[in-house]
Amino acid sequence: FVSAKMRQVLPDCDLIVDILTARGTDAFTTVVDEADEREARADRLTQEQALVLDVTRLLRRVEVRGGAGSGKTVLALTQAGQLSAGRTGDLARPAERVALLCHSIGLATYFKREVATWPRRRRPAFVGTFEELGNRWGVPSGARDDPHYWEEVMPRLMADKAVELPRGERYDSFVVDEAQDFAESWWQPLIGALTDESHGGLYIYSDENQRLFNRFGRPPVPLVPLVLDHNLRNTKQIAEVFRPLAPLRMR
Repeated sequence: FVSAKMRQVLPDCDLIVDILTARGTDAFTTVVDEADEREARADRLTQEQALVLDVTRLLRRVEVRGGAGSGKTVLALTQAGQLSAGRTGDLARPAERVALLCHSIGLATYFKREVATWPRRRRPAFVGTFEELGNRWGVPSGARDDPHYWEEVMPRLMADKAVELPRGERYDSFVVDEAQDFAESWWQPLIGALTDESHGGLYIYSDENQRLFNRFGRPPVPLVPLVLDHNLRNTKQIAEVFRPLAPLRMR
C-alpha cells in the first residue's frame, strides 16, 4: 500500500510495512493466547456488574433487573462460568453443577457458541432453552400454537421428571436470562431439579419492558432484587435521543 516513489523518499517504509503486517516476525497468535484472550474478555466487567457478582457470591436467590443494553446477558453468562469453575483462596467456593437457561432459541445459540470457547472447567453442565431442558429429561416438545401444552402440560411433565432425577443429574444452581418470558408454571420444575430445593442457587435476569408473551409468572420463592441502571450498549447521543421512549431511567 506504499508506492515505490514513497519508498525512495522514506527508506524505512518497508520496515514499517513489515511491522504492521507482522511479516518477518514471530508475531503469531497461539491457541493458548487466543484462549486466554477469550477468557479475559469474558471477565471484563463494569464496576457495577462486578459489584453485582460480588453480592451474589453471598446470596443464593437473586433477581437482577435492568433495561435493554444494561449488560444482563453478559453478566448471566459470566456468572454461570464463575459458578461452574468455583473459587479458590480466602473466598473459596466449590465448583457447582450449573444450568444456564433462557427462552429464545437465538439467545441459547449465542450462549452455546460462547461457552464452547471456554475452558472445560468453566462450562455449565447445561446450556439451552427451557424446552431443551425438558427434551433432555425425556419430555417432548409440543405444537407451537398450543399454549396449553407449553404452559400447563409440559411443565407438569417436567416437574414429575425433576422429582425422579438422581443426585448426579440435579443442579446446584440455575442461571436464567429472559426470565420475564418464563411462565409461572416453568419455575417449579427448576426448583424441583435443584440439589438443595431450599438453598440451591436461583439467579434470574429480567426486564419487564422486554416481555414478549402475555405471561406474568414469578418464582415461588423470595428473591433479592438488584438493579443495573447503566446503558452499556449505546453511545450517549443515541441514548439521549431515545430516552423519552425508555420506561426505565438509565445512565
